[in-house]
Amino acid sequence: MRVFTFSFYIFLFISFCTNTDINAQTSFKIPDSLRGKTYEELEKVIVNSGYNFSLSGVHAKSYLQKAKIDRDSAHLATAYRNLAYLLKEDEVRLLYLDSLILITKKRNDSIYTAQGYVFKGGVYYGNQNFKNALDNYLEANSYVGNKNAFLQNQIRFNIGLLKNDLGEYEEALEHFREYFSYALKNEENKFNYYNSLFALSTVFRNLKEVDSAFYYNDIALKKVLPGEKGYWYYQFTFNGAKNEYLKGNYENTIEYLNEVLPFFEKGGDDTELLLLYSYLGKAFYQLKNNEEGIYYLKKAASIFEKNRKIAPEIRDGYEMLINYYKEKNDYQNQLVYIDQLMSFDSILQNNYRYLSKNIITKYDTAKLISEKDDIISTLQSQKRISFIKNNVLSILLFLAILLIIYLYYRRLIYQKRFEKFMREQKNPPKPQKTISRQRIEVPKDIVDDILKGLQMFEDKHAFTDQQITLSKLAKKLNTNTKYLSQVINFSERKSFISYINDLRIAHAISRLQTDRTFKNYTIKSIAHEVGFNHPETFAKAFYKYSGVYPSFFIKQLNKKASSMSKTG
Repeated sequence: MRVFTFSFYIFLFISFCTNTDINAQTSFKIPDSLRGKTYEELEKVIVNSGYNFSLSGVHAKSYLQKAKIDRDSAHLATAYRNLAYLLKEDEVRLLYLDSLILITKKRNDSIYTAQGYVFKGGVYYGNQNFKNALDNYLEANSYVGNKNAFLQNQIRFNIGLLKNDLGEYEEALEHFREYFSYALKNEENKFNYYNSLFALSTVFRNLKEVDSAFYYNDIALKKVLPGEKGYWYYQFTFNGAKNEYLKGNYENTIEYLNEVLPFFEKGGDDTELLLLYSYLGKAFYQLKNNEEGIYYLKKAASIFEKNRKIAPEIRDGYEMLINYYKEKNDYQNQLVYIDQLMSFDSILQNNYRYLSKNIITKYDTAKLISEKDDIISTLQSQKRISFIKNNVLSILLFLAILLIIYLYYRRLIYQKRFEKFMREQKNPPKPQKTISRQRIEVPKDIVDDILKGLQMFEDKHAFTDQQITLSKLAKKLNTNTKYLSQVINFSERKSFISYINDLRIAHAISRLQTDRTFKNYTIKSIAHEVGFNHPETFAKAFYKYSGVYPSFFIKQLNKKASSMSKTG
């Protein structure tokens, strides 16, 4: 099971059952048996039904109709939320959630508004519409602020899921660790606690840190009551099977998957079955039990063809299918699965930004196109096959050579810039802050005071304050922004922003050269440490100041230190 199949139901974490038509609500009349019921009585039935529409749909619609009649905006918001939980069709659910958000905004109920946006993000996430999911999570975050720790952590966790899906595993790990710390303090909420463990195990598996993946998965299995083989037991047993596969223990993988297979075939969703059949097939195939392996891999492929929802973990299963039929010279089936894999990749490229940077495969798009053409040509003309293959390989080789040359010369240029910068940095004279013979419309005594203040500002490294602005600094120096701006322009020959950025970069370079621990910080941490809000802004300012990017600069410093230690 992928984390998103259960994690984004952050309010009541329930399954959605049957659907209904939102248009029917306009003509709905409260049954006589429910006319005298209070909101609390109707709500109780809805909750106790497990948000099952077939059991409580009439109560939910009666709740909504009652709120409309009473013109009660608070209960109307609750009614929209309940119907969004109960219904299955995402388009209808999104309409109710938009109504919920609109009402709560008018009521200035920021927490309820944030919940609506988180819910919407979850709906989009479940459909792998990551852009809209992220937009809604960020919108929710702008409303929740520091008002609700539960929502804060849920939003951060959901963004971590997005980062994990996009291949940004290290950043996702930070989010999941914070969420785990929160869940650990509230361990009585089993869903949050188990969900955090599941996410940690998953991201460590993606990072190829198998021992850590096993560690968090085993914590969860030990927490499940002895003999209690319910939802969570099967989820973590399934997750453990994935960990076993990564470790190469294919017999254990099959044993665990066979244990959970009946549970998921009975009540699991398509994404869970897709993954389960794929891992079973891959494990059998790795054990050279090709017939059994191909059987399950084809079952996984048929599910993908039906719902078009992808899981990147099944991609290598397609490679196995293609290789299997290629070895049998079964061109027809080979062509079928090449077409399916190309379709899979097309969806993957649209939904998963990490395809281009983190997934390295034997069957990239260019090769698949070439192989597809080869097979078609084989059935028609052997001569045409050789022609296509030779041209494709020549183009790829030519592009590869160009790329290698480009990377080589770029590295040489950066190396020269680094060496030149380091030579210029040796014992640089510290200029005295003065303004001489300049046409500046600031009294001399004020100029002198500002220059002294700027010197103290630099000496105390106050420029590392991320909130510093021209007006704030002017206030600290007991002057106005006009005078301060003119003095900086004339004394430093640069704008206020350039002045602050250069001070921060110079400070960062100094610490990188003298502080061994500082060099081990991430670029993001270094940026924040010297006053930048965003690592991208820091990297651009660093490049402008030194001619190279911070990652290259640190790498060269480490090489230099390593070389000196060897010679010493």
